[in-house]
Amino acid sequence: MLLVHLVPLVGGLVPGPYERGLRHPGSTPISTSIGANRVSVCDAVGKPFSAPEIVARIRANLRRTQGMSTEPEGVLQVGDVELDRGERRCLVAGRPVELTRREFDLLAKLLSQPGRVYTREQLLEAVWGSTFMAEKTVDVHVAGLRRKLGEAIRITALRGVGYRLER
Repeated sequence: MLLVHLVPLVGGLVPGPYERGLRHPGSTPISTSIGANRVSVCDAVGKPFSAPEIVARIRANLRRTQGMSTEPEGVLQVGDVELDRGERRCLVAGRPVELTRREFDLLAKLLSQPGRVYTREQLLEAVWGSTFMAEKTVDVHVAGLRRKLGEAIRITALRGVGYRLER
């Protein structure tokens, strides 16, 4: 549930902990009273806010409450590249390769279905949780993966479409 809580500060309700700018540690929701209703608050955003910020915060709260990943744990392997999603570890020919969080998630998405073509929008949604970012973001992260993984894997760009991990 998304709640827009407009608290009158002059002669009205006393602002709750989020309206005062305090943060609650952990992922346990804060309960607050709004009039006669009692609601749980996980996060609050000050006005003015943007739609991408709201979407990102909702997704972050869903990840916190439903676990860090909706992807199943396990090992994905194509050629010499092995990706262990449970341990968040990448090996190339048995040697560890350091990947950023986004590079790891992008590689996991591509490895999950080798040969499938993903549009930049699909990758933005799957890895970043939003399509409000610039499509160049995907291009930059794919370039990072190519640099770090070298010849062990081939990610093909399909002009005007997106990317495919070759089998």
